[in-house]
Amino acid sequence: ICIAINASQGAFNCVLLLCGLWTHVLSDGFFISIVYGPIKYAPKCIRDFVNNVAVFMVFSLWQFICAPCIVQYLVLCRKIMSDTKRLCIAYLFTMCSMLLASPYFSLFVPYPEIVERMQNIAKRVQHLDEDDDFVVYGVGMREDSANGNRTAHSLAFYGIAPTYSLTYVAFGFTVLKIVQQLGRVNMDMSIKTSASNRAARNQNPIQGFIPLAILAIPFTTFVSFIFTGANLDNWTLMLTFSLWSLPAVQ
Repeated sequence: ICIAINASQGAFNCVLLLCGLWTHVLSDGFFISIVYGPIKYAPKCIRDFVNNVAVFMVFSLWQFICAPCIVQYLVLCRKIMSDTKRLCIAYLFTMCSMLLASPYFSLFVPYPEIVERMQNIAKRVQHLDEDDDFVVYGVGMREDSANGNRTAHSLAFYGIAPTYSLTYVAFGFTVLKIVQQLGRVNMDMSIKTSASNRAARNQNPIQGFIPLAILAIPFTTFVSFIFTGANLDNWTLMLTFSLWSLPAVQ
């Protein structure tokens, strides 16, 4: 069930990427997401909805990672628990993490007053002409009444950081417990079972850590921009390519 959920999540992320073909720009005090995909031709209400879903799915990239580890931990260490209860407990953590981040899913839909400003930044950085079709979403680094005083600082420090940190803690705890459980000496085990346990000990950390490590690239880029205010311009594509690669990695 966990594998099916993760595969469905990855497939849906791929569909969203094809619809939006988002790239990103960190420049002139704005974090901008540029839409080149076919969704740009949809009515604004549909575009905004798809953008909000896309932000939700970006959060899901790390929020779903620890659920399979929690299930594995419960299978090994809580043997009398039913499978249904194990799944509910594992994905309850994911649901709580999503609720914590939910106020920030619509943060990238800009107020009309700043759209033209962001379009000009996108044209300058990515060398776009007047006849190029694209749509911009994004948020500023500084409070601006023209955009409802919403900032990327709140997204980074109240939306991303708590849920990402909780995922790392839950992942680390469950992997540690799994490794300890599988590492116990049992003289009744066959050589084949012992080898399987050793393989599981090695694979559990890799299974969750690689996606988290790849996510560190966009997070580091984003947080560095917040603290330094440097114009990363097209260097921001490191962030874009990291996000694009994650569905395949998972």
